[in-house]
Amino acid sequence: MSKVVDFLKKNKDVFIAFFASRLMFALLMLISKNSYPTILGLFDAEHYRTIAHYGYISEDITAFFPMIPLLIRFTGDIGLVIINELAFLVSLFILKDLLIKEYQFKDSLLILLLFALSPMGFFSMLEYTESLFFLFTLGAFALFKKKKHPWLMGILMGLSVMTRSVGALLFFAVFAGMCVDWIRKKTRFVDIVAAYVPATLLSLSYPVYLQIAFGKWNAFVETQYTYWIRIHSNIFYTTYWSLRYVFTDKFPHDGMDTLILFKVNEFISLLLMCFIIFLVVREVIAMVKNKKVETDSLVLVLFSLLCVFFITSTIRDPLIDCPTDSFYRYYAGMFSIFIMLGRKPFKKDVTRMLIYPMVMISIVTAVYFSRGVFFF
Repeated sequence: MSKVVDFLKKNKDVFIAFFASRLMFALLMLISKNSYPTILGLFDAEHYRTIAHYGYISEDITAFFPMIPLLIRFTGDIGLVIINELAFLVSLFILKDLLIKEYQFKDSLLILLLFALSPMGFFSMLEYTESLFFLFTLGAFALFKKKKHPWLMGILMGLSVMTRSVGALLFFAVFAGMCVDWIRKKTRFVDIVAAYVPATLLSLSYPVYLQIAFGKWNAFVETQYTYWIRIHSNIFYTTYWSLRYVFTDKFPHDGMDTLILFKVNEFISLLLMCFIIFLVVREVIAMVKNKKVETDSLVLVLFSLLCVFFITSTIRDPLIDCPTDSFYRYYAGMFSIFIMLGRKPFKKDVTRMLIYPMVMISIVTAVYFSRGVFFF
């Protein structure tokens, strides 16, 4: 019994962050007009359930990667929710371990709260990819940082790709970091092989299935431009249209409420994107000042930049289906944000202040999502 008490005391910051987020989001869902089972089935969850029960019956739904449907198929809807909750809790433990043991960041509660009260905390309570994707990518980075179990790191990276396509970006970022470590003789070539054999096999499993089923290994890309009405873009083009949407009202909408929601959505996306770029620039400046490239910092920078450019590589057609880049939940789900905050910490007051806008974003997200309004 005493060991349990000691464990709870030692990790009270983890449990405070976990239960604070569960309470906040549960209350927000409770006050919505929909029941929890209804909320669980909204938006992307509907497609995941269809795939779980009937398979990939058409190319239109190949944009949804197989990890979540597989779990629904074998554990059911409630089983997936439980798995997501456990993944979220384990992520908090790993994040705390990295911050304290690897980066000597003592006040981990602030960043744990920032993470738990972000939109990540809300989507981790649903049948969505956020919780597992965060765990797989964070876990892989933690093993890279500790130089432990390369085979397990590879498995986690492969599973992240099976969960969401942007997991492939960590695949390349870690490879660059391991190559630098190998040149510096800080890792062995056999460790790179041990990591990337399982990572590659798992990552290729879905494209191979698509090639067999539809004759197109990249069907999940093509469907984005057809069924989901995406257009090719880049960070500059997307930012331009986002700013136009924020500061003008010349785009189609279904009334003033929708117009305001879309403007807020665009603003949040721009805000988080700029914040991530700021963190990356700060990391790069630190490397230049130290005249040394730390490989964990290199991985964080590469992963963050690749994510930002990848997320803005397609947008909804602003003249047909605004908002242009309602992807701020993808930004908020990047583990690198929270690690970079701990690597080069702000002053405590600044970090504490970041919690307030993040909570407001989460409240707006949870309230409108729970009511069945597309805003995330």
